[in-house]
Amino acid sequence: LCPPVGIQARGFEFEPGGIILTSFDRSALWVYNINNNSRYPLPETAPCGTNCHLSRDARWITYLIDVPARIFGKMRLDGTERTPIARDATEVQWWDEETLLIWTPNHKAYLRVDGATEQEELNVSGITSIQPGGRWALMLKRDEDEFLRVLINMQTRNIAWLEDERIVLDVDTPYFNAAAWSPDGTWLAFVSLAEFDASAGITGGEIFAIQPGSNAQPVRWTHLFREYGAVRINGHAPGTLSWSPDGTRIAFWVTELTGPNIEANTG
Repeated sequence: LCPPVGIQARGFEFEPGGIILTSFDRSALWVYNINNNSRYPLPETAPCGTNCHLSRDARWITYLIDVPARIFGKMRLDGTERTPIARDATEVQWWDEETLLIWTPNHKAYLRVDGATEQEELNVSGITSIQPGGRWALMLKRDEDEFLRVLINMQTRNIAWLEDERIVLDVDTPYFNAAAWSPDGTWLAFVSLAEFDASAGITGGEIFAIQPGSNAQPVRWTHLFREYGAVRINGHAPGTLSWSPDGTRIAFWVTELTGPNIEANTG
């Protein structure tokens, strides 16, 4: 959220430095080295959008080695020490400091310690995202003519008398279903419908959060309606809330809704 005083210049004590990975074109990932003000493309890489993930210590990043074959590797941020880590994968994430969460094209998932061969397959039927370092997951569950977003414990999901460990969040609504786990898995932040704007004729979204576990209840983190009326937070992609690495901030964008047709409010 921008401060009310507007953008402020940093003081002289700020020393910029480090590496920025970006894409200046569609051919490859690029490295921009702030320290020496240089930039260069990384050969044999592809712009990966949401498929690049930093390790917990921010020393490694996953990337696509071969786009058609969906081969993933890891490398240092300057492109050195490249190591293949998974074949025939659609997504590779860091589950904890040493363990990778690997998704396959047929929507299966397994955990594997980085550098090992043994793996633990997970029951991810209906699952859309898994808690980093934990066993809770966000699942879509059909309920008559709609889908519900439900938090479940993957270790107890097939035990009938533990059904109460499932936490129903809300109805899965396009444009109001963005969600993301904090880097340490402590919180799940998610967008949900909140307050009805009579002037626009539509209910707007707000960001809520929940810590999964016994007696967990969602808490509301934003009150955008007070200033803007009904709003849409981010777009159609459900995984687009962006946590800071230390888990203290969330980046998102907001679109004011001016009428009842959500498809017409895309500016």
